[in-house]
Amino acid sequence: MDIIYNKINMGKNQHYIPRFALRNFTEDNNRQILTVYLMKEKRVITNASIKNQAAKDFIYGKDQVIESIFEKIENVTAITITKLMRNEVINDEEKEALRVYIHFQMNRTPFNAKNNNEIANLVFQTIYHKHPFIGKYIDKVKVELKNPYFLSFLLSIKTSGLLSDLAINIVNNNSKIPFVLGQRPVFIINPYLYEKKLDIWAQGIAVKGVCVLLPIAFNKLIIMYDRWCYSLAKKNGIIQINEDDITKINIFQFFYTTDCAYIKKDMNIEYLNMLMEKTKIFRESDILDIKIIKTQNQSMLYQQSKIPEINPNISFIKIKYQAYCEKIVPTKETLARTAIIPEIIRLENEEY
Repeated sequence: MDIIYNKINMGKNQHYIPRFALRNFTEDNNRQILTVYLMKEKRVITNASIKNQAAKDFIYGKDQVIESIFEKIENVTAITITKLMRNEVINDEEKEALRVYIHFQMNRTPFNAKNNNEIANLVFQTIYHKHPFIGKYIDKVKVELKNPYFLSFLLSIKTSGLLSDLAINIVNNNSKIPFVLGQRPVFIINPYLYEKKLDIWAQGIAVKGVCVLLPIAFNKLIIMYDRWCYSLAKKNGIIQINEDDITKINIFQFFYTTDCAYIKKDMNIEYLNMLMEKTKIFRESDILDIKIIKTQNQSMLYQQSKIPEINPNISFIKIKYQAYCEKIVPTKETLARTAIIPEIIRLENEEY
Protein backbone atom coordinates (compact mmCIF):
# COMPACT_ATOMS: atom_id res chain seq x y z
CA MET A 1 0.00 0.00 0.00
CA ASP A 2 1.36 3.39 -0.97
CA ILE A 3 1.44 6.18 1.56
CA ILE A 4 -1.22 8.69 0.59
CA TYR A 5 -1.07 12.16 2.03
CA ASN A 6 -4.33 13.99 2.62
CA LYS A 7 -3.84 17.06 0.44
CA ILE A 8 -6.97 19.09 0.82
CA ASN A 9 -8.18 21.18 -2.07
CA MET A 10 -8.91 24.35 -0.17
CA GLY A 11 -12.46 25.07 -1.28
CA LYS A 12 -16.01 25.11 -0.07
CA ASN A 13 -16.34 21.29 0.02
CA GLN A 14 -14.95 20.52 3.50
CA HIS A 15 -14.79 16.95 4.80
CA TYR A 16 -15.77 15.85 8.30
CA ILE A 17 -14.22 12.45 7.58
CA PRO A 18 -10.93 13.06 5.76
CA ARG A 19 -10.38 11.56 2.33
CA PHE A 20 -7.35 9.54 3.42
CA ALA A 21 -9.62 7.72 5.91
CA LEU A 22 -12.33 7.10 3.32
CA ARG A 23 -9.79 5.60 0.89
CA ASN A 24 -9.36 2.56 3.13
CA PHE A 25 -13.03 1.79 2.49
CA THR A 26 -12.73 1.85 -1.30
CA GLU A 27 -12.29 -1.20 -3.54
CA ASP A 28 -11.32 0.31 -6.91
CA ASN A 29 -7.70 0.45 -8.11
CA ASN A 30 -7.50 4.24 -7.81
CA ARG A 31 -9.06 4.25 -4.35
CA GLN A 32 -11.54 6.98 -5.29
CA ILE A 33 -14.91 5.17 -5.35
CA LEU A 34 -17.02 4.19 -2.34
CA THR A 35 -19.99 1.89 -1.96
CA VAL A 36 -22.68 3.69 0.04
CA TYR A 37 -25.70 2.29 1.85
CA LEU A 38 -28.52 4.87 1.97
CA MET A 39 -30.59 4.28 5.09
CA LYS A 40 -33.89 5.93 4.24
CA GLU A 41 -34.09 4.24 0.86
CA LYS A 42 -32.46 0.97 2.02
CA ARG A 43 -30.49 1.18 -1.19
CA VAL A 44 -26.85 0.69 -2.19
CA ILE A 45 -24.89 3.01 -4.49
CA THR A 46 -21.72 1.45 -5.90
CA ASN A 47 -19.95 4.35 -7.61
CA ALA A 48 -19.90 7.26 -5.15
CA SER A 49 -16.90 9.57 -5.47
CA ILE A 50 -14.86 10.24 -2.31
CA LYS A 51 -14.85 13.93 -3.25
CA ASN A 52 -18.55 14.28 -2.50
CA GLN A 53 -18.82 12.05 0.58
CA ALA A 54 -18.73 13.00 4.28
CA ALA A 55 -18.46 16.67 3.33
CA LYS A 56 -20.46 19.89 3.54
CA ASP A 57 -19.92 23.42 2.25
CA PHE A 58 -17.76 25.64 4.48
CA ILE A 59 -18.50 23.80 7.73
CA TYR A 60 -15.17 25.05 9.14
CA GLY A 61 -15.52 28.55 7.74
CA LYS A 62 -14.61 30.36 4.53
CA ASP A 63 -11.28 31.64 5.87
CA GLN A 64 -9.85 28.05 5.72
CA VAL A 65 -8.01 28.47 9.06
CA ILE A 66 -9.54 25.40 10.71
CA GLU A 67 -9.36 23.46 7.44
CA SER A 68 -5.62 24.20 7.32
CA ILE A 69 -5.14 22.90 10.88
CA PHE A 70 -6.98 19.70 10.02
CA GLU A 71 -4.80 19.29 6.93
CA LYS A 72 -1.65 19.25 9.09
CA ILE A 73 -3.14 16.76 11.58
CA GLU A 74 -4.43 14.50 8.81
CA ASN A 75 -1.17 14.42 6.83
CA VAL A 76 0.69 13.11 9.90
CA THR A 77 -2.08 10.66 10.75
CA ALA A 78 -2.29 9.33 7.18
CA ILE A 79 1.30 8.08 7.47
CA THR A 80 0.65 6.52 10.89
CA ILE A 81 -2.49 4.71 9.74
CA THR A 82 -0.66 3.46 6.65
CA LYS A 83 1.87 1.87 9.00
CA LEU A 84 -0.94 0.26 10.99
CA MET A 85 -2.47 -1.07 7.77
CA ARG A 86 0.89 -2.72 7.06
CA ASN A 87 0.97 -4.14 10.60
CA GLU A 88 4.03 -2.03 11.42
CA VAL A 89 4.83 -0.83 14.95
CA ILE A 90 4.30 2.87 15.61
CA ASN A 91 6.31 4.91 18.12
CA ASP A 92 5.08 7.02 21.05
CA GLU A 93 5.01 10.26 19.04
CA GLU A 94 2.90 8.62 16.36
CA LYS A 95 0.56 7.23 19.01
CA GLU A 96 0.09 10.68 20.51
CA ALA A 97 -0.61 12.17 17.06
CA LEU A 98 -3.15 9.39 16.52
CA ARG A 99 -4.87 10.23 19.82
CA VAL A 100 -5.16 13.88 18.75
CA TYR A 101 -6.59 12.93 15.36
CA ILE A 102 -9.13 10.54 16.90
CA HIS A 103 -10.18 13.16 19.44
CA PHE A 104 -10.86 15.71 16.70
CA GLN A 105 -12.59 13.11 14.54
CA MET A 106 -14.86 12.26 17.45
CA ASN A 107 -16.22 15.81 17.53
CA ARG A 108 -16.27 17.07 13.93
CA THR A 109 -19.37 15.32 12.54
CA PRO A 110 -23.03 16.18 11.80
CA PHE A 111 -24.08 14.20 14.90
CA ASN A 112 -22.02 16.52 17.09
CA ALA A 113 -23.20 19.62 15.25
CA LYS A 114 -26.79 18.59 15.97
CA ASN A 115 -25.81 17.94 19.58
CA ASN A 116 -24.33 21.44 19.90
CA ASN A 117 -27.52 22.98 18.52
CA GLU A 118 -29.63 21.05 21.00
CA ILE A 119 -27.42 22.23 23.87
CA ALA A 120 -27.72 25.85 22.69
CA ASN A 121 -31.48 25.51 22.51
CA LEU A 122 -31.60 23.90 25.97
CA VAL A 123 -29.51 26.73 27.47
CA PHE A 124 -31.79 29.33 25.86
CA GLN A 125 -34.95 27.65 27.20
CA THR A 126 -33.45 27.22 30.68
CA ILE A 127 -32.49 30.90 30.91
CA TYR A 128 -35.61 32.44 29.41
CA HIS A 129 -38.49 30.07 30.25
CA LYS A 130 -39.63 32.40 33.10
CA HIS A 131 -38.98 35.63 31.22
CA PRO A 132 -42.13 37.85 31.37
CA PHE A 133 -42.24 38.26 27.59
CA ILE A 134 -40.01 35.62 25.95
CA GLY A 135 -41.27 32.84 28.23
CA LYS A 136 -44.72 32.91 26.58
CA TYR A 137 -43.18 32.02 23.21
CA ILE A 138 -40.39 29.70 24.38
CA ASP A 139 -41.97 26.57 22.85
CA LYS A 140 -42.28 28.26 19.47
CA VAL A 141 -38.62 29.27 19.24
CA LYS A 142 -35.68 27.05 18.43
CA VAL A 143 -32.15 28.43 18.77
CA GLU A 144 -29.37 27.20 16.47
CA LEU A 145 -25.70 28.15 16.38
CA LYS A 146 -24.35 29.94 13.34
CA ASN A 147 -21.54 27.39 13.09
CA PRO A 148 -22.03 24.38 15.41
CA TYR A 149 -18.94 22.68 13.96
CA PHE A 150 -16.73 25.50 15.21
CA LEU A 151 -17.88 24.89 18.79
CA SER A 152 -16.82 21.25 18.47
CA PHE A 153 -13.42 22.36 17.19
CA LEU A 154 -12.87 24.62 20.21
CA LEU A 155 -13.95 21.84 22.57
CA SER A 156 -11.50 19.43 20.94
CA ILE A 157 -8.61 21.86 21.40
CA LYS A 158 -9.39 22.34 25.09
CA THR A 159 -9.81 18.66 25.95
CA SER A 160 -7.40 16.81 23.65
CA GLY A 161 -5.14 15.89 26.58
CA LEU A 162 -7.86 13.76 28.16
CA LEU A 163 -6.99 10.76 25.95
CA SER A 164 -3.22 10.88 26.55
CA ASP A 165 -3.09 7.98 29.03
CA LEU A 166 -5.13 5.48 27.01
CA ALA A 167 -3.48 2.38 25.57
CA ILE A 168 -3.72 1.85 21.81
CA ASN A 169 -4.14 -1.44 19.99
CA ILE A 170 -5.17 -2.75 16.58
CA VAL A 171 -7.90 -5.34 16.11
CA ASN A 172 -7.77 -7.42 12.91
CA ASN A 173 -11.05 -8.64 11.48
CA ASN A 174 -10.55 -11.90 9.58
CA SER A 175 -14.20 -12.90 9.46
CA LYS A 176 -16.61 -12.84 6.52
CA ILE A 177 -18.39 -9.78 7.98
CA PRO A 178 -16.48 -6.54 7.27
CA PHE A 179 -16.58 -3.41 9.39
CA VAL A 180 -18.75 -0.59 8.07
CA LEU A 181 -17.98 3.10 8.42
CA GLY A 182 -20.66 5.51 9.62
CA GLN A 183 -20.68 9.29 9.40
CA ARG A 184 -19.50 9.55 13.00
CA PRO A 185 -16.91 6.75 12.93
CA VAL A 186 -15.35 7.27 16.39
CA PHE A 187 -17.55 5.99 19.18
CA ILE A 188 -17.22 5.46 22.93
CA ILE A 189 -18.27 2.53 25.09
CA ASN A 190 -17.71 1.87 28.77
CA PRO A 191 -18.36 -1.76 29.76
CA TYR A 192 -16.90 -1.06 33.22
CA LEU A 193 -19.44 1.64 34.15
CA TYR A 194 -22.20 -0.37 32.50
CA GLU A 195 -21.43 -3.26 34.87
CA LYS A 196 -21.37 -0.77 37.75
CA LYS A 197 -24.80 0.50 36.59
CA LEU A 198 -23.35 4.00 36.13
CA ASP A 199 -23.90 4.21 32.38
CA ILE A 200 -25.10 7.83 32.67
CA TRP A 201 -21.38 8.72 32.79
CA ALA A 202 -20.36 6.27 30.08
CA GLN A 203 -19.57 8.75 27.30
CA GLY A 204 -17.20 10.88 29.33
CA ILE A 205 -13.69 10.69 27.93
CA ALA A 206 -12.14 11.49 31.33
CA VAL A 207 -13.82 8.68 33.27
CA LYS A 208 -12.53 5.26 34.25
CA GLY A 209 -13.29 2.44 31.87
CA VAL A 210 -13.55 4.48 28.69
CA CYS A 211 -12.97 2.67 25.39
CA VAL A 212 -12.70 4.63 22.13
CA LEU A 213 -13.11 2.64 18.91
CA LEU A 214 -12.55 3.57 15.26
CA PRO A 215 -12.73 1.28 12.21
CA ILE A 216 -9.92 2.27 9.83
CA ALA A 217 -10.63 -0.33 7.12
CA PHE A 218 -13.01 -3.18 6.39
CA ASN A 219 -10.68 -5.47 8.34
CA LYS A 220 -9.01 -3.22 10.94
CA LEU A 221 -10.12 -1.33 14.03
CA ILE A 222 -8.24 0.98 16.41
CA ILE A 223 -9.14 0.69 20.08
CA MET A 224 -7.95 3.07 22.79
CA TYR A 225 -8.77 1.91 26.31
CA ASP A 226 -8.21 2.41 30.03
CA ARG A 227 -5.50 -0.15 30.78
CA TRP A 228 -6.29 -0.12 34.52
CA CYS A 229 -9.81 -1.41 33.84
CA TYR A 230 -9.26 -3.75 30.90
CA SER A 231 -7.11 -6.34 29.23
CA LEU A 232 -7.66 -7.50 25.64
CA ALA A 233 -8.26 -11.20 25.01
CA LYS A 234 -5.43 -12.53 22.83
CA LYS A 235 -4.31 -15.86 21.43
CA ASN A 236 -0.71 -16.09 20.24
CA GLY A 237 -0.53 -12.30 20.52
CA ILE A 238 -3.58 -11.74 18.29
CA ILE A 239 -6.77 -10.14 19.62
CA GLN A 240 -9.68 -12.55 19.34
CA ILE A 241 -12.75 -10.98 17.72
CA ASN A 242 -15.88 -12.87 16.67
CA GLU A 243 -18.79 -12.12 14.32
CA ASP A 244 -21.05 -11.02 17.18
CA ASP A 245 -18.44 -8.42 18.16
CA ILE A 246 -18.21 -7.19 14.57
CA THR A 247 -21.98 -6.86 14.28
CA LYS A 248 -22.13 -4.92 17.55
CA ILE A 249 -19.39 -2.55 16.31
CA ASN A 250 -21.32 -2.10 13.06
CA ILE A 251 -24.49 -1.39 15.02
CA PHE A 252 -22.65 1.40 16.88
CA GLN A 253 -21.55 2.82 13.52
CA PHE A 254 -25.22 2.94 12.46
CA PHE A 255 -26.37 4.45 15.78
CA TYR A 256 -24.34 7.61 15.29
CA THR A 257 -24.56 8.09 11.54
CA THR A 258 -26.90 10.58 9.89
CA ASP A 259 -28.17 9.04 6.68
CA CYS A 260 -25.64 6.67 5.14
CA ALA A 261 -22.79 4.24 5.78
CA TYR A 262 -19.77 3.20 3.71
CA ILE A 263 -19.72 -0.52 3.06
CA LYS A 264 -18.04 -3.32 1.16
CA LYS A 265 -19.64 -3.87 -2.22
CA ASP A 266 -20.68 -7.48 -1.64
CA MET A 267 -22.29 -6.96 1.79
CA ASN A 268 -25.63 -8.63 2.33
CA ILE A 269 -28.46 -6.10 1.96
CA GLU A 270 -30.57 -7.92 4.54
CA TYR A 271 -27.73 -7.59 7.06
CA LEU A 272 -27.51 -3.85 6.36
CA ASN A 273 -31.27 -3.45 6.66
CA MET A 274 -31.09 -5.20 10.04
CA LEU A 275 -28.46 -2.71 11.24
CA MET A 276 -30.63 0.15 10.06
CA GLU A 277 -33.81 -1.12 11.73
CA LYS A 278 -32.04 -1.82 15.05
CA THR A 279 -30.80 1.76 15.23
CA LYS A 280 -33.65 3.68 13.59
CA ILE A 281 -35.50 4.79 16.74
CA PHE A 282 -32.30 6.04 18.38
CA ARG A 283 -31.21 8.00 15.30
CA GLU A 284 -34.59 9.67 14.92
CA SER A 285 -34.89 10.70 18.57
CA ASP A 286 -33.51 13.80 20.30
CA ILE A 287 -29.80 13.49 20.96
CA LEU A 288 -29.63 14.95 24.47
CA ASP A 289 -30.32 13.05 27.65
CA ILE A 290 -31.07 15.29 30.65
CA LYS A 291 -31.07 13.86 34.17
CA ILE A 292 -30.84 15.01 37.77
CA ILE A 293 -27.96 13.18 39.45
CA LYS A 294 -28.15 12.97 43.25
CA THR A 295 -24.83 12.41 45.01
CA GLN A 296 -24.02 12.44 48.71
CA ASN A 297 -24.67 16.11 49.42
CA GLN A 298 -25.83 17.66 46.18
CA SER A 299 -27.97 17.34 43.09
CA MET A 300 -26.62 18.09 39.63
CA LEU A 301 -28.33 18.72 36.31
CA TYR A 302 -26.45 16.42 33.95
CA GLN A 303 -26.70 16.43 30.16
CA GLN A 304 -24.93 14.28 27.62
CA SER A 305 -25.58 12.63 24.29
CA LYS A 306 -28.03 9.78 24.67
CA ILE A 307 -26.55 6.34 25.09
CA PRO A 308 -27.96 3.57 22.90
CA GLU A 309 -29.91 0.93 24.80
CA ILE A 310 -27.50 -1.87 24.02
CA ASN A 311 -25.10 -3.83 26.20
CA PRO A 312 -21.65 -2.34 25.36
CA ASN A 313 -19.71 -5.46 26.35
CA ILE A 314 -17.52 -6.78 23.55
CA SER A 315 -15.99 -10.21 24.07
CA PHE A 316 -12.32 -9.27 23.52
CA ILE A 317 -12.50 -6.41 26.09
CA LYS A 318 -12.09 -8.04 29.49
CA ILE A 319 -12.72 -6.15 32.73
CA LYS A 320 -9.85 -6.77 35.14
CA TYR A 321 -10.60 -8.29 38.53
CA GLN A 322 -9.19 -5.25 40.40
CA ALA A 323 -11.56 -2.92 38.52
CA TYR A 324 -14.57 -5.19 38.78
CA CYS A 325 -14.22 -5.38 42.57
CA GLU A 326 -13.72 -1.66 43.09
CA LYS A 327 -16.48 0.12 44.98
CA ILE A 328 -17.30 3.37 43.27
CA VAL A 329 -19.70 6.26 43.90
CA PRO A 330 -20.91 8.64 41.17
CA THR A 331 -18.80 11.71 41.80
CA LYS A 332 -16.39 13.47 39.50
CA GLU A 333 -13.48 12.83 41.84
CA THR A 334 -13.95 9.06 42.10
CA LEU A 335 -14.83 8.49 38.43
CA ALA A 336 -11.86 10.31 36.88
CA ARG A 337 -8.84 8.31 35.78
CA THR A 338 -5.93 9.08 38.09
CA ALA A 339 -3.49 9.77 35.26
CA ILE A 340 -5.48 12.69 33.88
CA ILE A 341 -6.71 14.35 37.08
CA PRO A 342 -4.02 17.10 36.69
CA GLU A 343 -5.37 17.79 33.19
CA ILE A 344 -8.93 18.03 34.54
CA ILE A 345 -7.79 20.46 37.26
CA ARG A 346 -6.06 22.56 34.60
CA LEU A 347 -9.26 22.76 32.52
CA GLU A 348 -11.35 23.67 35.57
CA ASN A 349 -8.95 26.46 36.54
CA GLU A 350 -8.72 27.98 33.07
CA GLU A 351 -10.09 31.47 32.67
CA TYR A 352 -12.62 31.99 29.91
